[in-house]
Amino acid sequence: MKRANNKTSAGFWKRADDALSKPVRARKAMNLSRLSRITKKDEMVLIAGKVLGDGELSHPLTIAALGFSKSALDAIKRAGGKIATVAQLREKNPKGEGLRILI
Repeated sequence: MKRANNKTSAGFWKRADDALSKPVRARKAMNLSRLSRITKKDEMVLIAGKVLGDGELSHPLTIAALGFSKSALDAIKRAGGKIATVAQLREKNPKGEGLRILI
């Protein structure tokens, strides 16, 4: 990821690389209920950890994360959201405009 970051040199992706390269024990998990409260409809978010399926997602989102539980994947699809890998999100938006990092 850092090699791709050198090509784009966007500040967002530098911060994202720092958050994503933390040790596993330092990463946070995020439940759908919290994700639903702190995001807006059709927002694109990068989660530096795993998305868990506790709660409901009330609006569609595009989410990239290091991991998803099976129940989270099902709930995101039911809400009309999209799931992307970090690499897909970086390719789609190399400058990081309109993206949020949730830690």
